[in-house]
Amino acid sequence: MKRIATLVVLGVLGGCARGPGEGDSAVQRDTLPSGTVVVTNPDRGAWERTGARPWTLVEDLRIGRMQGDGPDVFGSVRSVIPRGDGLIWVLDSQAFEFHGFDGQGRHLRTIGGSGDGPGEFGFNPCAHEAPDDEIWVESGGRWQRFGPDGELRGGQTVTRSLGCGIAGWRGDKFLAAFSTFDLTKRTSTGFLIVHDRAEDGSVTPRDTVPMPDVPEFEAFQWLVDGRPRIQSLVPFVHNGRYSLQPSGDFLVWDGGPAYRFRKTTPWGDTLLIVEKPHIPTPIPPETRDAALADLNREDLGLPDDYDPDRVPTDFPPFQWLREADDGSVWAQRQVAEGALAFDVFDRDGAFLGTIPLPDEYATLRVQRITESHIFGVVRDELDVEFVVRLIVEKSPETP
Repeated sequence: MKRIATLVVLGVLGGCARGPGEGDSAVQRDTLPSGTVVVTNPDRGAWERTGARPWTLVEDLRIGRMQGDGPDVFGSVRSVIPRGDGLIWVLDSQAFEFHGFDGQGRHLRTIGGSGDGPGEFGFNPCAHEAPDDEIWVESGGRWQRFGPDGELRGGQTVTRSLGCGIAGWRGDKFLAAFSTFDLTKRTSTGFLIVHDRAEDGSVTPRDTVPMPDVPEFEAFQWLVDGRPRIQSLVPFVHNGRYSLQPSGDFLVWDGGPAYRFRKTTPWGDTLLIVEKPHIPTPIPPETRDAALADLNREDLGLPDDYDPDRVPTDFPPFQWLREADDGSVWAQRQVAEGALAFDVFDRDGAFLGTIPLPDEYATLRVQRITESHIFGVVRDELDVEFVVRLIVEKSPETP
């Protein structure tokens, strides 16, 4: 039986590109001398303040099976890449295979396979979209370029990549991250290698720029023979983070309790800063106590710098930030123990509203947000993975 889940949405997902926050006097916009636009939002989104009629987000496709053989029995889904013609490519990194499904979930073709030959994939492959409808697969120390129907077009050696950590495109510039490690200070520094794209589709490194600057992660540390050897992130700590978006820009959160993120170019220019009031979600005491107890290792005991007060009492404002194809920004956050929601902002930074996620989607790992769909991966209670497509439906009377 087909599985369908419905989410009540306080607004219009497809309308994000139209900038429903434009002209909204409740949203304050200031332009700094540098050209950076600072957007200060009220606590209530445009959907709620305007009384917009609800929309529904319906799961209209689920690909996967719990058991058996075949391309729809997934081991570990690493990448989901939908195409404009309805084809959906699913990279199973455990099987070393890339499976193509049509818009109804029917399997059409499989490429790849384990190996180091042309069209084959090595350890832990991942995929990125590229110009000319190409798909780039990184694995085994190389990139391989595939056409929209899966035909192999070429490949080349990876240039000091982080192994699928951060890679993508900004126009015709290919961006790939790498890091250097200081053995003395035991710190790492990340950089982006900017590549030029040639007519034959290959890329050549041309420039190196720093990664976005965020505060260092807070971690507990164990000493072995008087030297720092093992460390673990402080549970629930509000560490900053960044992610490369489909536009080729970064979305950056600097950490801390403030609900504030920024959009920057790969060259460090801040385009947009978005702020919003935020009521923190408390961490249940039993959840926090369990995380503290997990720090007591059998072989080493508690960390040498153990201090329970370093563990926050509230969940971080964000779990992650993602830019949709239309430029809107989606922020996933914890709204209660085990409950998640999306805060949605239009492309100009105006807060539209919050979309709660039902328990069925508590494990949702979003892969792509288009103007009308969300593509992602969910796990069931047996840890089996499924690829899902969620489509936005609006009421007939809405213009």
